[in-house]
Order: sequence, then C-alpha cells, then structure tokens
Amino acid sequence: MSRRRSRNCIERPHKYIVRLFVIIVYGDFNHRDVRGRVRLDTVGSEEDLRKVRVALTPGLRVTVYDDSYQAEGIMEFVEGTWRARILWETGKDIDP
Repeated sequence: MSRRRSRNCIERPHKYIVRLFVIIVYGDFNHRDVRGRVRLDTVGSEEDLRKVRVALTPGLRVTVYDDSYQAEGIMEFVEGTWRARILWETGKDIDP
C-alpha cells in the first residue's frame, strides 16, 4: 500500500502547448512618420490588420513587408493610427 501511495505522489512535468502566431502586415517603408515608424494606414495595411485574429496591442511584434523587403516591427498606436517601429537589423530583401 505504501508503495502505491508513493507512485501517486510522484510529480510529473507538465506539458505546455505553445502556439506561435506570426502576424504579417503590409507596410510601405517609405510611408513613415517623423520618428521613422511605418504608418499602417494604407489600404493593404488595413486589409491585413482586419484579418488578424488576435487583439492588437502596443508592443506586439509583427512582420512588415512590401514588394521587395520585410522586417520585424513593434506595434504602436499613435494618434488613432497603428504604426510599426521597425527593427532594421531583422530586415531582408525578398526575391520577387
């Protein structure tokens, strides 16, 4: 009986399921505000943002792309417009 109790008391590691979402948003890298953030108020950006199934929050990490380049960015909401503070060190050219 004591052996059975000891088996029931053994702690087992918990298994966690981690789901990673990559949010990809069109952005015109030439359409930036005075602080250099890409403004996400173009037609393509707004369409992509509508498709996102998670709540947009400041600080959310996204991938911003255009026809020839992509880079990661941090979402910021300023004056009623979503913007992405681009992490230029993550950027890369996209082959058409």
